[in-house]
Amino acid sequence: MYFSYPANKSYKQTGLALIELLVGLVVALLAVTFILNIYITNIRSTSETVNASRLDADLRSVMTYMVEEIRRAGYWKASVVESGGTTEIADPKCNPFSAYSNDLDFTDCDPVISTFGTNLVVSKKTGEADNSCITFTYDRGNPSDPDDPDGILQTTNEYYGIRLIENDDDIGIIEIAKSISCDGGTWNALTDPEIVDITELTFDVTDTVCTDVNTSSASNTKSGGDCIQDYLDEIPSLSEHRIVQNKVVIITLEGELRNDDVVSKILEQTVNVRNRTVAKIP
Repeated sequence: MYFSYPANKSYKQTGLALIELLVGLVVALLAVTFILNIYITNIRSTSETVNASRLDADLRSVMTYMVEEIRRAGYWKASVVESGGTTEIADPKCNPFSAYSNDLDFTDCDPVISTFGTNLVVSKKTGEADNSCITFTYDRGNPSDPDDPDGILQTTNEYYGIRLIENDDDIGIIEIAKSISCDGGTWNALTDPEIVDITELTFDVTDTVCTDVNTSSASNTKSGGDCIQDYLDEIPSLSEHRIVQNKVVIITLEGELRNDDVVSKILEQTVNVRNRTVAKIP
């Protein structure tokens, strides 16, 4: 069977018009752009998460070091001595690593104290922020060591310091040293200025409390890092009294990444120093 078409009727092939093609391309481009934005956002979010984790790890490592060091302040290995099968406890006021230098009654100490520790002094390096440096002492040696007899304070290697400085590029660096002075001694970087910019480091001792153990009155406590001196200012009314200082240091640490200053972190830690300072008012 054969079909025939009218000779006078024409048939045309149809397809997409130019405008339809352009609209399709625009829609496809928008879809690709949307997908790329999601991908880039995810990549950026992942990068920020990685950077934040890195900064958090770096700052926590530094904080852990500072807490462990400061917590040791005033430690004295000779405070407990085994002798003839018995344990003898030394008078804590004779501890050279925490003895208060204004306490003049050391005549009954053996050995008599001639060199004093820094008793957790908060200060600053000249030109730096307030309360950005702390110095202290503790016994790193061994009482049986001939180079460190009886746990006596060795001025060459048992002074310690932690401080914040800014380098020439205004990048904050935490430094440590065996030094009694925030300005003197040889200091070494604890943080890498190429990676982290430390924007704040402060040490606060205002929560430190001193107690006069010779009285039970309501006014037998004073607060602050200078509370022993506050008692000493009351001499002679407190003659023969013993003052016990419970030392508390609050550390605030803030930093940001050098390659991404949007990523920052603030840490705060309260350190209860294990070794109390005992002062006897003469």
